[in-house]
Amino acid sequence: PQAGHPHAYPPAGAVYPPPHGPPAGQMYPPPQGPPGYYPPQPGHGYGATAPPAPYGATGGDQWGAMALFNQIQQQQRMEMEGWFAAADRNKTGKLTANELSNMQFGNQRFGMETARLLVKVFDTDRSGSIEFVEYAALHKFITSMQAAFYQFDNDRNNSLDAKEVEQALSQGGFFISQNTVLNLVKKFSGNAQTTQAPRLSFEQFIQLSAHLGVLRSSFQKMDTDHDGWVHMSLDMVVDMISYL
Repeated sequence: PQAGHPHAYPPAGAVYPPPHGPPAGQMYPPPQGPPGYYPPQPGHGYGATAPPAPYGATGGDQWGAMALFNQIQQQQRMEMEGWFAAADRNKTGKLTANELSNMQFGNQRFGMETARLLVKVFDTDRSGSIEFVEYAALHKFITSMQAAFYQFDNDRNNSLDAKEVEQALSQGGFFISQNTVLNLVKKFSGNAQTTQAPRLSFEQFIQLSAHLGVLRSSFQKMDTDHDGWVHMSLDMVVDMISYL
């Protein structure tokens, strides 16, 4: 941003993060939990070594928790361990939606509903909480979608219209038809019953992304041959939707 314009967007083609990000080379955004570092407790499972992957990190699942976790540099993992441990106040080795809502991403704290959806993205056992590897993968998921949001906010008004949402979702790995995107934007903007062109704020976009992330995780569990197609009974459809 230019001097005197602390909230200006970066020029076209500039590298994200937006204003007030960390120095070059550091990861954005650093979630901020309570101050201080609490070392991982024995048996809590959020040390530097990742547990076996139950998410299909091989076989084409590029969006599983382990696949995303393996893209994170060791130094970034160590930073994340500190953030995770600081937020894990009762030292269970897991984070709930309530604990996640107390953290900040890009100088923004998400509401409880957004945090609930975010936890579900990688909560494949439906326990209502995520362990360290899942949290690190979630962090990478959020930063990827955040970068896509600002990249395609073409008119620089801190919101996206349906076309911009479609572009941002594609950048984040969600290839959804234009009509489906429009329906989703109406749903998450709260303007489904109006004739006004719907737009999504940043948090609404993250909610939509998390919603799609949950659906993708559920779909991939059933797509055992990783061909992008599954045969589903009505019961399977209802079970998948009921978890949203």
